[in-house]
Amino acid sequence: MKTILDLAEKIGASVAIPEPCVMELVQGHRERLIEGRNALDKAVKELGRLRATVDLREIEVEAEVKGYEQRLVTFLDTHRIRRLAFPEQLPPPQELFERAVAKQPPFDAKGASFRDAMIGMTVARHFPAGSGEVLIVTGDNSFRSRLAVEGITALDPDAAIAKLTEHLSAAEQKRRSEIEAAIESVLGQRLAEITERATREVEFNFGILMGGEIESIDAFSATAVASVQAVDLHQHRTGGKARRPSLASPTARPSSRS
Repeated sequence: MKTILDLAEKIGASVAIPEPCVMELVQGHRERLIEGRNALDKAVKELGRLRATVDLREIEVEAEVKGYEQRLVTFLDTHRIRRLAFPEQLPPPQELFERAVAKQPPFDAKGASFRDAMIGMTVARHFPAGSGEVLIVTGDNSFRSRLAVEGITALDPDAAIAKLTEHLSAAEQKRRSEIEAAIESVLGQRLAEITERATREVEFNFGILMGGEIESIDAFSATAVASVQAVDLHQHRTGGKARRPSLASPTARPSSRS
């Protein structure tokens, strides 16, 4: 579950749980508590037959269930998991009963699975056709099979993780492309500034300092400039050994004639 939530957050996907599923989680916890309490009571009786004294606090099932429900709500809120309310309108009871008797979807071969039907209708209410890509994830194999009969694809947790990972890769590639485009834009602007500055340097060095006349300077392409090397103009004027400005470009170089 944590892996799915982490992946969903990374790709910006919203996560929701149908209200019937929340009720099933709470009821499942209640049933496990009752089973545990009954097993504990049985063990205490067995120990009593052995004349062993056991003093255990009575398990208040409903109080424990209430605490679990509160923790569950906190978990859902913390992870921004939306709760999908029950459908406001259900098919007429007679229609549901007829489908159950006829063992038609969403009911199984025994005419059961009303809970599954409610979950399916809840999801359909909140995500009608045309809502975009919706992933239904469940670890219940039989539930996935019943949804498949209705033409609804549900994924097991592993398949959902793989699917979300694909989306994450696509999202990362898109983000990388956006970053590269931003970098290219900034560098392009910076190179244009460098090119303009370098052109002024060429005009100054070959024109003003050398006393020549420059008829033309070829246009520089900012994207074609590979590197710009600075020069100490003072050394250049006083006969130092510093090199003249060098503009390495595969396509254009300045031309001068004195």
